[in-house]
Amino acid sequence: MSADDLQAWARKLVASDSEWSYSQTQNPAYVKWAVAVVTVALLVCLGIVLGFVPQPATLRWPLVVLMGLGVLFSGACYGGLHVAADRRQLRARLGVWRIPLLRVRWDDLAEATVEEFSPLRDFGGYGIRYGKRMWAFFFRGGRGVVLSKKSGKRYLIGSDDPDALLAVIRAAAALAA
Repeated sequence: MSADDLQAWARKLVASDSEWSYSQTQNPAYVKWAVAVVTVALLVCLGIVLGFVPQPATLRWPLVVLMGLGVLFSGACYGGLHVAADRRQLRARLGVWRIPLLRVRWDDLAEATVEEFSPLRDFGGYGIRYGKRMWAFFFRGGRGVVLSKKSGKRYLIGSDDPDALLAVIRAAAALAA
């Protein structure tokens, strides 16, 4: 789709009288594999804690703590990064538990642009990162939408289709203004 077609589509979406929403998800294979490995490790630890595998008694509580951390990691990461826009705001959430990472109300938004970045050079890898004087949320790719709030804070949201996300953000912000 051309940029003009995306803008027209986004304006039509947000101008409807009914409630609307637009969402994108980044859930790459490496996140699924990491969660699978942690899940297998959790099952092994559970077997040890329940006594199916002989172990010293002093090992039981550290394993319970590790299992708790593994469950938190799996629930937080499984399902990837979810970005959703609606009539009021843009939200970025993490995992199946939809842990809130970012919320930007349209009236707080100063500017939005698509930018290319190097995950390793600019942010030190994928995930939830801080670099280039902004928080970044991305699991794959090298393009995203940079949001600048009126307060001066900046955020980068990784996207598999940043042009469509930008079109929706700009149309919703224009309608809110």
